[in-house]
Amino acid sequence: MRRWLFLAAALLLTACSAAGQIEGQAFAVALGVDAGADGGVVLSARYPSYGANGEDEKSGYLLTSAAGPDLAAALFALNASIPRALNLTQVKSLVVSEEVASSDAFYGLLRELMLSRLDGETYLIVSRGEARSLMEAQQPLIGLRLSDTLVTEIERYRRLGSVPESSLKRVFYAAASVYSDPVAIMAAARPEGAGLEGSFSAWEAGAGELSYEGEDRDQYFGAALFRGGVMVASLGGGETQLLQLLRGGAGQMPMPLGEGWLTVSRRGGPWVKVDWAADRMEVALEVGVEDLSGDADEGAVARALEESLAALTRKCQALDLEPFGYAQAAAAGYLTLSEWTAADWRTWFSRAEVTYRVRVETINR
Repeated sequence: MRRWLFLAAALLLTACSAAGQIEGQAFAVALGVDAGADGGVVLSARYPSYGANGEDEKSGYLLTSAAGPDLAAALFALNASIPRALNLTQVKSLVVSEEVASSDAFYGLLRELMLSRLDGETYLIVSRGEARSLMEAQQPLIGLRLSDTLVTEIERYRRLGSVPESSLKRVFYAAASVYSDPVAIMAAARPEGAGLEGSFSAWEAGAGELSYEGEDRDQYFGAALFRGGVMVASLGGGETQLLQLLRGGAGQMPMPLGEGWLTVSRRGGPWVKVDWAADRMEVALEVGVEDLSGDADEGAVARALEESLAALTRKCQALDLEPFGYAQAAAAGYLTLSEWTAADWRTWFSRAEVTYRVRVETINR
């Protein structure tokens, strides 16, 4: 009861009288959750600094953090620490540390955040390090507000397939479902001054492991995998592109083949055939391929994709995960939810033999 009283009081601070006026509010564009001492919570908010006329200075953003024994208490302390009423209705990115996402308390935190005026479409991002550090690295691009920058960056990476489609609402409901497992965007903040050193290729790298120099230190690359409401593993950028090729989220995916690179896009499907009795499943997929040259041919591309998709599937099966969305197709043969639940999809999928059949069509050969 005490927790909900704190949460209600914190939310009321954003409402009435002078604080309800636009110039009396701090509109957070990013919210972060880190682990505090003794099981507590550290909550961080990134919000614009306003000029003398109440105008948003696009290059000026403040970052304030506050701690509490639970989320509601941390939110109350955060409100009390900011000289204007904190407003969460414009938050674009919810950043949680990997430590928090991997804890048994994470799903409860998601439930409370769903009740805290956050938009359900807010991007849910898991940071390899502290959430606050990633938020410090988030900077507006020239000519854009930070909120617009976050949307522009993440949507670009999503179209490449290097991050999954991930929102607070999508992860919250999928974590409690009896179908496929949820995934979220993986991110990391590169240390200031980091150079071109690095032993990972762009295909093998995870968040924070890309080798580059530049002003952008917030790196969105890869996927966090959840079993229920707890993060249990992560995928690198290349693996995430394969996952998105199956989930339907990839636009044009760069893919290495031999000494060169190709551009792969999905052309419908996948078509899923489940043989429950034989513990087998076949997935058929059509893709279009650009930049096919040299000794590479359509058969080589198909074989490479089939092998890579099979390897990714085996990795997820070993972790007792099914993030591909196959459950929705498999459930079509069941009339009731109770019948589907009794089929025990997750156990069946973990032992099933999954075969991929990829058909390749060359574009602009």
